[in-house]
Amino acid sequence: MTRDLLKEAYGAMQHNRRRTTLTMLGMAWGIATVVILLAFGSGFERAINMIFSSWGTDVIGIFPGRTSLQAGGAKAGTQVRLKLGTKCL
Repeated sequence: MTRDLLKEAYGAMQHNRRRTTLTMLGMAWGIATVVILLAFGSGFERAINMIFSSWGTDVIGIFPGRTSLQAGGAKAGTQVRLKLGTKCL
């Protein structure tokens, strides 16, 4: 039974050569695209990790914006402004 199915599939592929070729090219293109995207993602992750590790472990990033929680008597969502002379710690 399996042999008959394989013969029928092979015969259909021989009969529809153009469709078979386009299907194979589409599958190869899709696989290559996924592999390339995974490689880019892995390389980008490695580069970001190298950049952050070069800063060391004693660095804190502080960015101006809005508070997300109530802090120091100010309501949540209060705008935070940092000036050059502001001491954060």
